[in-house]
Amino acid sequence: MKAAALIQQSIREYPAALVNIDAIGVGASAYDACKELRMYHAMAVNLSAKSANTYRTGVLYFVNTLTFAYWTMRDLLDPDGDACIMLPPDQGLLSDLTAPHWSMTTQGIKIEPKEDIVKRLGRSPDCADALVLSILVPT
Repeated sequence: MKAAALIQQSIREYPAALVNIDAIGVGASAYDACKELRMYHAMAVNLSAKSANTYRTGVLYFVNTLTFAYWTMRDLLDPDGDACIMLPPDQGLLSDLTAPHWSMTTQGIKIEPKEDIVKRLGRSPDCADALVLSILVPT
């Protein structure tokens, strides 16, 4: 309920804001609390779920939603791209976003397990996870 209250407070000026919540584990109760508070724009996201999305070329696939979200953010931040996106000057966020390693598998592009990122960073990349969650839209 505390998480839902913080979300509600954060979007007070934007009542129709889409709120994506990683609804696996701890996030499941936050999502349930948002629904209880009638925050109808809260969307449950399972980042480990298989992704049906493809890269813009239509050729490359993504193993899961987390990989798709990180890859999409990667494209949005490409200085040669068309997106107009700015991030705050935050060293922690920068290291979170640049820490994950990728691999190409027979199922598609795959981000390394979070446990490996945590070992390398010495902490969880929570800021980057929150950022990539924010760009997902319902399909």
